Amino acid sequence: MFPVNVSPDMAMYNLLKNQGYETSYALAEFIDNAIHAWQQTTGKKKPLKVVVKFYSMDYKKDLNKRNSIEVADTGPGIPKNQIANAFKPAKKPISKGLSEFGIGMKTASVWFADEWQLVTRPINDTNKYRFKFSLENLLKSGSDTVNVEEKINDDKIFGTTVFLRNLRKPINKIKFNEICNDLREFYQVFSSKEKTLSLSAEYDDTPIDLSFSPPDRSVLTVPVHKVIKGELYAIGSKRIWLEKLSFKFKGCNVHGHIQLLETGSYTSNPGLVLFRHNRVITGITRLPYIPEKLFGTANKYGKQRIYGELHLDDLPVSYTKDKFEFDEDEFISLIKSNTSVAELLRQSSDYRVKGTPKIIAAESDLKSDGTKTDKTCTEKKKGSRSSKKTDEGGKNKNSESSHADDTKNTANVTSFSSILQSLNTKNLALQDVITETTEQYAIDRSISSALCLRIVLETGVLCKIERDFPTEYSKVSDKSIGALINYIHSNSSTFFDKPEHRTKKCVQSLITGTQLNVIFINNVAHGHYHPSIDELDKLIANLQPLLEWAYA
Repeated sequence: MFPVNVSPDMAMYNLLKNQGYETSYALAEFIDNAIHAWQQTTGKKKPLKVVVKFYSMDYKKDLNKRNSIEVADTGPGIPKNQIANAFKPAKKPISKGLSEFGIGMKTASVWFADEWQLVTRPINDTNKYRFKFSLENLLKSGSDTVNVEEKINDDKIFGTTVFLRNLRKPINKIKFNEICNDLREFYQVFSSKEKTLSLSAEYDDTPIDLSFSPPDRSVLTVPVHKVIKGELYAIGSKRIWLEKLSFKFKGCNVHGHIQLLETGSYTSNPGLVLFRHNRVITGITRLPYIPEKLFGTANKYGKQRIYGELHLDDLPVSYTKDKFEFDEDEFISLIKSNTSVAELLRQSSDYRVKGTPKIIAAESDLKSDGTKTDKTCTEKKKGSRSSKKTDEGGKNKNSESSHADDTKNTANVTSFSSILQSLNTKNLALQDVITETTEQYAIDRSISSALCLRIVLETGVLCKIERDFPTEYSKVSDKSIGALINYIHSNSSTFFDKPEHRTKKCVQSLITGTQLNVIFINNVAHGHYHPSIDELDKLIANLQPLLEWAYA
């Protein structure tokens, strides 16, 4: 038996109980240590085996094991001459790797329980060593040393086992399954690519394999998709939407790739997966890493389709090893500065599974189609004398065409504006929105017009219900326009009399989709669609009966 020093000040261990660990990350400290030690040994012929055993509060075979965890590995063990350093907090390992700070095992153990022990059987040693830690006993005695027991290794088994007894936070079956999923993803490189780690777990003696089975992350291979004037186009030949990356950040090497998934998902995409020495630090299914500056807001398509793997071995991590310590905005900005990545991000926004795009060889082809030519170009042609041609009668064809276009545009503006301006409201703020809607439309700002129109419609309908159907108002006051119209349709007999048959039919058509409906406005509001002026004309005509009912 020999003593080892476990200082600093023992009272410091009381603070470690409240560290911000996630259970999965705390357990990873023991697995990291096992892998790190195994990587330093020579003559590695078999994969390292690590098993994490959980015992519930109801475990019956051995009452002493209730509410405990054991982490056992088949690694090289801790040599006798290194045991003192292993239990000295903040004593860093000699070699750089998964074990870095020299505090992981100690802090994680105390985070789990006041009492824990470690048994190690080093290779090339006939003895095994047992270390027992009791925070309560150490604090009572005022001691900062623990005796290590030394016995003959009768079973000739090598490796290290950590026993965590009387857990502060018992692990139930639901939590166990969550931990298993996390650990699979943490060590996916070791278990599936390198095949150097055999990782498993048990819950009350029922085993489960924790090898990582890579999900389908096929790369999206389609042409460039782009929304132009409200129409979706597929431009050019197919492209593989994957970009390999290799750059320096803060003097440290970063390498990996970013891609678009062929099959996107809001629930199973871990986002951007960041590795350190092949262990995942951040970016798992349960806790995806989806920085808004790269993926967009939560309701954007990028969240389900952008996936990446980046290795940042030399960048600093938190001592709990659950995040990298860097300026996220600066890091993401550097990634987005890559031109190919910027194109990939645009594709994530414009690509749609539903709907059939118009196929063109190049975006420049659109300019030869007068119906799709940008309005600014058309206006320049109309204003240029050099482009004018005359027919045999001396009439200017361009002037006639220009006049016809101007007349058509004026008619549209009048129709759109007249419907809105006929609405009667005493709400000055709402009146300002109505005016803004018509002004945005007049200068061809279709997105702004659509967003304003949504406010005009939703607020107008809600005000109507609050004023004329007060008993119904509490049921709809928190509904958005889509849900609001659904409710009105389901309770049409409450809201409409026989003379209002036209409005009732209008609501019905909006629900059944027989006319351009409010889903169109929602898609615009969520940034999923760029409407055309013609579509706004059709929409306002479809909404007219409902608007007139709301503002009557």
